Amino acid sequence: MDEDIARLVAELTAVYEGRRAYLAGAARFKAAGYRGTIGYFCTYAPEELILAAGFHPVRIVAEPGMVGPVDGHLQSFACSFARGCLDQALRRVYEGFDGVVFPATCDSLRTAAEVWRRHVPQRFFHFMNFPARLDAPGAEAFAAREMADLAEALGVASGMDAAGVLARLPGTAALTAEIRGLLARLWELRLTRARPPLTGAEALSVFLAGVVMERREYRDQLARLVAKVEALGMDGTGTAPTRLVVTGGVIEDPATIRLIEDAGAVVVGDDLCTGTRAFLTAGPGAGGGPSAGPGGVPADLGGLARLYLTKVPCPTKHPIDRRVETLLDTAKRGRAAGVVFLLQKFCETHAFDQPYLASRLTAAGLPSLVLEVEQGRLTEGQASTRLGAFLEMIAGRREVASGNGGEQR
Repeated sequence: MDEDIARLVAELTAVYEGRRAYLAGAARFKAAGYRGTIGYFCTYAPEELILAAGFHPVRIVAEPGMVGPVDGHLQSFACSFARGCLDQALRRVYEGFDGVVFPATCDSLRTAAEVWRRHVPQRFFHFMNFPARLDAPGAEAFAAREMADLAEALGVASGMDAAGVLARLPGTAALTAEIRGLLARLWELRLTRARPPLTGAEALSVFLAGVVMERREYRDQLARLVAKVEALGMDGTGTAPTRLVVTGGVIEDPATIRLIEDAGAVVVGDDLCTGTRAFLTAGPGAGGGPSAGPGGVPADLGGLARLYLTKVPCPTKHPIDRRVETLLDTAKRGRAAGVVFLLQKFCETHAFDQPYLASRLTAAGLPSLVLEVEQGRLTEGQASTRLGAFLEMIAGRREVASGNGGEQR
């Protein structure tokens, strides 16, 4: 890897890995003009509004290996992501935060939200409904009303009013649109180049740094990285690793992707909550085909609602068609030989979708593998064995296709 690119990736990785120390640097955020810090869950939380209210938005992720008070509030068969995040809150990991925003997602996170509201002392708590049927009549008006309620609540918390928050929305929306565009460009370069300039694990580290960092600082660092990658020729010759795409929910530990790549693959694209679903729009109203890019710059709540309604949907949103087409398009454009499902243990919504997604992939000639993630990680021995067998199967398919005169993937 180019030395400048390696240095930029290492700096961003260090921010995420040292996120507690980074977020404890109150002077940094005060100097940047922030009134405080607000955590949020899910790609459907409009961080544009959090920024407009003068707060630094931080996406909350679980940390592996929690052993705290969560067992008294959530059953052991609830998803480990919800359990992990709640466990941290009950242990006062987020004590320095001013509050939290919970968008409506799955049942486990709804339950975690209620426990959080009752047992975690923070001055701001907001639950934001969001349409489950994204193309339903009135969905945009409903989403805009929910965002208006959030703007009003944030205005009160910040000492402004809703009008003050909305007056700053065009500026913060322009900032987040710039970040989405840079991330989309970086992902495009990974997807389309014969030799991806970043591994999947490195790309995930770069993305995760952005859920912690001060957003203008992150934009500038990301812009430098994208410029370096664009200037780097990575279409060399020689044997390249098997190209894969991953799909799943929140992957908060790059070691999960690294394990896949250590088996002899390279992850060139994804359909993850901590990946493309956070910054790509898709389908009608997004300005093009299934992978239409980062969307526009909303100037008001109607535009903001449209932007979030046209994101690549997660399994808690319907219809599934846009997600399927985007996944197939990603695999095709990335010349992927297969897809790996990273299923969070006890995540019912992703588990419900997986058989249908797998059938569509099979119909498109793409084999798939299901790996279960618990507490943010794969079980190393079992996952490595299954990945090895999966890659051997893909190699066998290539040999058969080559021997029969078929086209190699």
